[in-house]
Amino acid sequence: MHKSDYRCLTQVKTSLAIKPVTLSDLVRANKLMWTYSRDCYRECDLDPASILLPSDYSVSLVGTRMHCTRCGSRKIKIEMTPELHPSGIVAMRSR
Repeated sequence: MHKSDYRCLTQVKTSLAIKPVTLSDLVRANKLMWTYSRDCYRECDLDPASILLPSDYSVSLVGTRMHCTRCGSRKIKIEMTPELHPSGIVAMRSR
């Protein structure tokens, strides 16, 4: 492969970079966020519109700004609620 071919491949890879999912993306898609405390094991589903952070804030970073209201832990795991359960994981488990 010629040196210019590598440069071309590098440009293609950088142009295909995936944009992180933001709070506004979840609001627009009407999705909930599943939050989980790694210390007390409490879980809940949150509406991303209720989070007091900028709408362009990355969902993967939201957990670093939260704490558990039960135990006070800052070790919070956040995931988007699966599409099969639009009412949330907690509601699905209570059936």
